[in-house]
Amino acid sequence: MAPRLQQPVGIERQYAKALKQYARRLGKACNLILIPEVPRLVESASRYRPDDAATPVAGRSWVDLLAGLLESTLGVVTGVQDVGLAAVIGSNQPEVEALPGPSSAGEIGVAVYAEQISEHGLRQIRRMTKAQYGEQYAKDEPWLTDMLRAWEAQNLSLIRSIPERYVEELQGTVIRAINEGQSATDLAAAIKRTYDKPVKRAQLIADDQVGKLHSQLAQARQQAIGVKEYAWRGILDARERPEHRRREGRTYQWSNPPSDGHPGSAVRCRCYGQPIWPTRDKVTLT
Repeated sequence: MAPRLQQPVGIERQYAKALKQYARRLGKACNLILIPEVPRLVESASRYRPDDAATPVAGRSWVDLLAGLLESTLGVVTGVQDVGLAAVIGSNQPEVEALPGPSSAGEIGVAVYAEQISEHGLRQIRRMTKAQYGEQYAKDEPWLTDMLRAWEAQNLSLIRSIPERYVEELQGTVIRAINEGQSATDLAAAIKRTYDKPVKRAQLIADDQVGKLHSQLAQARQQAIGVKEYAWRGILDARERPEHRRREGRTYQWSNPPSDGHPGSAVRCRCYGQPIWPTRDKVTLT
């Protein structure tokens, strides 16, 4: 009997580690860039409150100050920093420059992970066909480069969305707090409570995307040799979707996916398609 398809758990773990390290730079950047300026933000905003008897002072508004701080924070993880960054972060610049982790999505090495996932899947299909037919899978894969490049492009877009989405939400958090008249202490605490958001999104991307590519490659390689059907297999733990649990062991055709796609298509789906092997005369291994 051919071995079961194994998920690339180790690769997923390493990819998640890299993405979370990148995402954690946001919280660290906030500590160095935004948090020290919170008292000035709150004090500047208070000058323009309708119930404040003080005369407004001409100069840069708190909205402009916040925009500059958020732009500088974003620059720490996008690699795009203007000449005004040094003026914004002042004496903290050496600490900002020394922050651990990738300073841009391009430094994560997404293409390397794509290659690792592909090699993992290739080893598996070779073991499976060797066990099933006594011969290893040895097909040319002219489609592979484009599939890996598409996954890389999609992942770079998702990774870049981590800081973009976070800074957009952070702006809303700060503006709401200031409009509510919160103190500098309360605002700083509110900002720090947001630090886990980009890290959780990084974990979600890693969990979802590694499984997706693994499943797509498994399907492509199975179809390339003539496998037309698969048995739906899942982890069957508490995280399993009820509809996926009901599919356990059922037969599906690669040419006709279920309503939410083949195994691995749904977000964070850990299911896989166990090939239903045709007879030897109906497969092409080379």
